[in-house]
Amino acid sequence: PFLFEASFGSPDIPFELSYGGTSIGLKGRIDRIDISEENGFKYFRVIDYKTGNAPLKKDIIEGRAIQLPLYMKAVNEILLPGHEIESGLYYSLKKAVYDSDSKKLKGCVVLDSNVGEITGTAEKSAVGAAVSIQRGEFPAPEKCSEYCEWRPLCRGSRERRMEDDNAAQ
Repeated sequence: PFLFEASFGSPDIPFELSYGGTSIGLKGRIDRIDISEENGFKYFRVIDYKTGNAPLKKDIIEGRAIQLPLYMKAVNEILLPGHEIESGLYYSLKKAVYDSDSKKLKGCVVLDSNVGEITGTAEKSAVGAAVSIQRGEFPAPEKCSEYCEWRPLCRGSRERRMEDDNAAQ
């Protein structure tokens, strides 16, 4: 480990996201950053520990789970600008296990390909959400994430249950 609890987005270390002519400031605290060097190139890995389930990789790729990709972008742009992104990792403290046969970590979500595209999608999602909030727009999601603890209270879930009940009558 190189850094634990690395903060960004303060007045000392500003971080901005931009999309479609709109910029927003973002701050956060990254659980862990590892660094490595190979053939003269410097790399970093961002690790985000989860006490519950890690987000689904599909949700990350499609821009619904944006925390880890935005952390990777922050490290790449302001914390370690001379390093390349090796990977990002959601490490579920309750599900992660090391498989000695395959020599791989199971129960984690690893981002190690198409990172530029994934971080770009996350940036677009974050800026889009901020613009919607500024406009007072809070649409119900089409599908509630399985790991969301607020799912029972979600307006979208209630509206879909009512639609299902009406269709059944």
